[in-house]
Amino acid sequence: MSASCEGKKILIAGMGISGRSAAAFLSARGARITAYDRKPVEEIEPAPAAPENFLTGDPGEIDLSVFDEVVVSPGIPPGNPLIKKAVKMKIPVKSELQVGLEFSPPVKIVSVTGTNGKTTTCALLEYITGGRTAGNIGKPLTGEVDRLKRGDFLILEASSYQIPFTPSLSPDVGVLLNIFPEHIEWHGNRRNYMRSKKIMFLRQSPEQNAVFNARMKGLKKFMKGIKSSKMFFDVEGLPENGVGVSGRKIFFTESGCKKFVASLDEYPLKGRHNVENLLAALCAARIGGFSEKPHLSGFKAPPHRMENAGTFKGVNYVDDSKSTNFHSTLNAVKASDAPVILMMGGRSKGICSRALVKESRGKVKEVIAFGESAPEVRRLFKGSFPVHIAESLREAVKTAAELARPGFTVLMSPGGSSFDEFDDYVQRGEKFKQWVKEEQKNIRTI
Repeated sequence: MSASCEGKKILIAGMGISGRSAAAFLSARGARITAYDRKPVEEIEPAPAAPENFLTGDPGEIDLSVFDEVVVSPGIPPGNPLIKKAVKMKIPVKSELQVGLEFSPPVKIVSVTGTNGKTTTCALLEYITGGRTAGNIGKPLTGEVDRLKRGDFLILEASSYQIPFTPSLSPDVGVLLNIFPEHIEWHGNRRNYMRSKKIMFLRQSPEQNAVFNARMKGLKKFMKGIKSSKMFFDVEGLPENGVGVSGRKIFFTESGCKKFVASLDEYPLKGRHNVENLLAALCAARIGGFSEKPHLSGFKAPPHRMENAGTFKGVNYVDDSKSTNFHSTLNAVKASDAPVILMMGGRSKGICSRALVKESRGKVKEVIAFGESAPEVRRLFKGSFPVHIAESLREAVKTAAELARPGFTVLMSPGGSSFDEFDDYVQRGEKFKQWVKEEQKNIRTI
């Protein structure tokens, strides 16, 4: 798709990684850029390049009449006064992902969405196919466009924040991993959140393909109105068309016939959720024309996802900082070896469940609740496990080092966002690993 922005006045709302990339990309193509962020420009790191003007303060007071387009960052919800005003004035509002698609050559697109597992699935697809990744994976598409060639295999991670503002996203292969209650504060309610995921599939034509989790609750209702060809992945059996598991073996299936793909014994990632991610990636890769047997043993998960942060004096520390919701913490506990000291906290998203307490029985020995959501975590586990309160992650690491014994696993799987203490989950994970190393000298042995 080709586009032109020469001379256009464009407001970039939000100077995070995608906003900075969009600003530099559009400015290099002749657009006149004004940037907006709630932070003053001197507090933004790295400093944004290219904007002619920089605005901060109340977004509702910005005079939008002077702009031809608004490019919105993922962190700005549809209910933001700036977005509502732009829509009312019929000024085009688009995501950085949409900007990238408008300037991309014709490529084959696989787009992965879902509440959990998107980045790992995209990384698996990149490993299996050799394709190029971009999107919510931490690589803005506008930063990759100049490297794309006609016919390339492009793997996009698409979040519910991006899809509604990316009308050109009608992928050759769309993948839905799962949907759990999440980001309700952004979308307003669960229905809007579901809709934000479904829109991508509703845009597809019958010639395009959709990949769904056969075990997802509400799948039949979700698929209503979707016209694309459907394939399924199933962690508990073999679907009629797709990828599934029988015993410890993975098979491609088509019209009831099956073909061996790989053994789960070769796959280094633990947990049912990671098997689901693998099956989804294999299914999408097969649709994309990649049917060779993958060498799974060489795959390494992206950082901060059940990442081994070191073993010190017999205690294994695990960095699962990417766990920003209850369901990902539940998956982490399921995949961990007992006995576990669970570190949980951060900024609450208001969604928790006794299912985590039930899953923790017989595995978790003690819980360390840290950050803003510490009182909520304490209420959840009170009466079932010893709960220790830590005001910060740093204090939580110190407490874990004092409690752990040889053979224990210290699992930092917060189940909440990082914004009470950190810029993002990456910074939280890196700090955790740093503090674990600092505390190793104080770990007691008996």
